[in-house]
Amino acid sequence: MPLTKYIMSTKTISLNLIYDYPVKWSKYKVLRDFIQNFYDAVDYNEFHKRFSYKNENQCLELKITNIGFSYEWLIHIGASTKREDKKFAGFFGEGFKIASLCALRDYDWQIQMSSKNWHLKVITQKITVDSKRLTSLAYEITYKQQESKDTILSITPLLQNDMSTFKSALLSFFYPENELFSTEIWSSEFMALYERSTVNKPYGYPDTYDYYGEGIVFTAYQALGSLNLPLIFCIHDYKTSDRERNTLYKMNVIDVIFRIACEVPPSIAYYLLKKFRRYWNSYPKRKYDFESYYKIINQLTNVLSKSVKYQTKFKDEFPNLLVCEKLDRKNIRNLNRRRQALDWKTNNGTRYLTVQDGFLQLGFPTLEEVCEKHDGFSLLREPNSSENIKILILTEVAQQFYTDFFCNVTLPEVKIIENNYSAWNGLANMFESNKYLENSYGLKIKYHLNYIAIQAYLLHDNQFSKALGTYLHELAHMFGGDQSKHFSFAMSCILDIMITNAAIIDKFHRKWKNLDLLPEN
Repeated sequence: MPLTKYIMSTKTISLNLIYDYPVKWSKYKVLRDFIQNFYDAVDYNEFHKRFSYKNENQCLELKITNIGFSYEWLIHIGASTKREDKKFAGFFGEGFKIASLCALRDYDWQIQMSSKNWHLKVITQKITVDSKRLTSLAYEITYKQQESKDTILSITPLLQNDMSTFKSALLSFFYPENELFSTEIWSSEFMALYERSTVNKPYGYPDTYDYYGEGIVFTAYQALGSLNLPLIFCIHDYKTSDRERNTLYKMNVIDVIFRIACEVPPSIAYYLLKKFRRYWNSYPKRKYDFESYYKIINQLTNVLSKSVKYQTKFKDEFPNLLVCEKLDRKNIRNLNRRRQALDWKTNNGTRYLTVQDGFLQLGFPTLEEVCEKHDGFSLLREPNSSENIKILILTEVAQQFYTDFFCNVTLPEVKIIENNYSAWNGLANMFESNKYLENSYGLKIKYHLNYIAIQAYLLHDNQFSKALGTYLHELAHMFGGDQSKHFSFAMSCILDIMITNAAIIDKFHRKWKNLDLLPEN
């Protein structure tokens, strides 16, 4: 950076910042903080017009037009022209000092800056503390006779490989002309929402750990987070006092999106709700789950419910949504209904999509309501006389070969599933058992079965194998639910016993086929 020939005087100012001060900034952070001084000098809407840079002969020169300031702001730790203003990316007032230290000491970059009537060069200076010689960071200040209207900073030598880091740092600031931005969707004084452009993020661009994606989250005018949707969420007055935080956690990303969801009008809530389709059935996985999209979807549906126009538009576009309310895992009856309803949804022929309870605000029905409306639940009745005879054969098999396996408990009564639309061939009415019973396989009785039920068609002449399998399957629920390892092991044991006694069980099969059925009542 050439100096004007009209030099008035020169002096050296020690910063009292010891050269081996234990701080380590990456090249990205150093360059970002240098850019930040220029970014904060003008309104972000003016940044693209007034900021420029050029890279010639390994010298990167940053320039902002028609802006000048006193170098004294660059001396004191904590001194910043934007301390009390929410409209700046800077806050701590230490960026230039620490960035200069790391640039000179760690990367051998020579830093010079000029503004108004002064020119500054970052150097080192020997100082004495308690008879010990130390090296301190210092500024060599040269005063010029002629004032400049612009502020310029130069970094030398900056290699070509470092320019990609500079580009990443430059694009990490919020300004509408940023090439990572596409169409503005909505904005307010301190919030903004944009679509992402098709330009890929440069290498080293800030990302939220374990939540990578092309989406970006800007807080305090800087990109600090990411998400896996092509959107850009910005909250300008969202600051953290943690100076060591270079990126946002996922819970911060969720919080930023939620705060914006609380402010947008129904038209934007409609837009966002469609974008977040993959999270429509989100529920917290834990009591305190700060990374769940549940509250975001709930808030968007709440906003949408305030507009008849957009609520109707959404329901017309997505008519087949069914609400799955969160269930108490201890309520076996409701869990069984949910399982039946989900199986009915899978097999009924209509392509339904399950969503969280926030969609109740939009007037969508629950899964169970629609299942019941279409007779998807098992309608039970008592067996008639001919069915009772077939049921007696099934109980005889269980008593002869599985009495010890089921710990000698009294076998439950059997009911008949009447409707053909039921998703299940059988079901078991389960209650937690208070008795400690364990069979020779190490399986413990966990549930008392008040009754079991099987489909009526299974009690026909040619359905013995299927009827017996269904009957034993439901009895095995004494040991656990369908997804439990104890139930799976029980079914393996039941199959082993059946194979071992296949010849004898075949006699029951012949009896089943040749049985003279009594007339139905």
